[in-house]
Amino acid sequence: MTTENYYGRTFNSEIPTTGVISLNEIPNQDSILWDLTYDNIDLDYENWYNELTKEEKEDDYIGENYYCDSPTLLIGDWIKNDNNEYEPNEEGKNGFSAIVRQDSGTIIQVVWSKTIKENVNHCSPCCPGQCDLTSKGIFKAYDLPKEYYKGEE
Repeated sequence: MTTENYYGRTFNSEIPTTGVISLNEIPNQDSILWDLTYDNIDLDYENWYNELTKEEKEDDYIGENYYCDSPTLLIGDWIKNDNNEYEPNEEGKNGFSAIVRQDSGTIIQVVWSKTIKENVNHCSPCCPGQCDLTSKGIFKAYDLPKEYYKGEE
C-alpha cells in the first residue's frame, strides 16, 4: 500500500477514488450522449424549479422557460437520501454513478462504479482528490462501464 499527499488530499493505492475523464476521450460517445440527453438528472433544472412559486409550477409550459448553457448532470444510478440529497445507488441497474460538468468542456467524474481502473494517477489541482482515467500511475479509480469504451484500440 502506498499513500501520497497531493494538494492537501491523501491518496491510498488500495482504495478507489473518483475517476475523471473528458467526453472527448470516450470512443463510444453514442452511449454517453444518450445518457447526457435523455437519461439524466439535471441539478440546475431542479434548483431552478424549486425556486418557482406554486402558481408558476402549475403552468403546464413553465419548463419551456428553463435554460442553462452548462448544466451539471447526474448520470447512472442515483438515489435521494433522508436529507433530500443525491448519493450513488450501489444497487442500481447501470453499475455506476457519475457527475457531468459542462462549464469548461464536458468532464465526467465517476464517483462510484462496479468498474475499477487500476494504475492511474491523480488529477491536476482542478480536480483535487480525484484520478485521471487516461493517466498512468499507481492508484485506483472508479471508471465508466466497459461499453462506453467499445471501439477503443
